Amino acid sequence: MATDRTPLPHALCRHLCCKRLYMLPEDHDLHVEDLYSAGEDNFWCRLTQTDNGPDQQWVRYERCAPGRVCYAPRESAPAGGE
Repeated sequence: MATDRTPLPHALCRHLCCKRLYMLPEDHDLHVEDLYSAGEDNFWCRLTQTDNGPDQQWVRYERCAPGRVCYAPRESAPAGGE
C-alpha cells in the first residue's frame, strides 16, 4: 500500500539538526514526514546548539528556510553530520 508523502518545499538548512536525520541512510529520499516522525521537539541549530538560531528565532524545518538571515541550504544528503 502506497502512502502519500510530502516532498520538502525547500532545501534543509545546513545548520538544522534533528534526531531523525541521524537515523536515516544517506541515500534516503527525504520527505516532511521524516522530520517529524521522531517528535516535534527534536530540532536544534548546529551554530548555537540550542532550539534557537543565531537570530534568536525558533529552530524548525519550516522556519529554517530561505529568507532567514542564518539559512544556508544543504547541498548533499542530510543524514548524519556534515
